[in-house]
Amino acid sequence: GPIGEYRLPFEEEVGLHPTLEDMQESVVHKKERPVILETWRKHP
Repeated sequence: GPIGEYRLPFEEEVGLHPTLEDMQESVVHKKERPVILETWRKHP
């Protein structure tokens, strides 16, 4: 299938250049997880 542009884990949540504090806030305090695309779940 089509392959999208590469994105970093948590890029959607914290941007391209997160600080350690940004990551701690996102992962530890907000308990966010990176987006798993639906196309990754389907295996031809």
